[in-house]
Amino acid sequence: MMSDICIFGVERVDNARDFGRIAAANAISDVYAMGGKPLLALSVLGMPINKLPTEVITEILNGGVEICKEAGIPLAVQEATV
Repeated sequence: MMSDICIFGVERVDNARDFGRIAAANAISDVYAMGGKPLLALSVLGMPINKLPTEVITEILNGGVEICKEAGIPLAVQEATV
């Protein structure tokens, strides 16, 4: 079972880390909603070139890592494409 989440301006937050936390929590929640139990997480992030500083992208990814740790779900791969 898998879940993915694409966010195009849906979540309005001013903090990049919170944005990452929300995205990860939503994806994990989808797995639980389908009656599954998350075994591991795969983090993939795509961003338009030169739109956000790398520090902001790093914070988004770190927010997702925090949620995975809180949920006890290992993060198998983390990849960012800019």
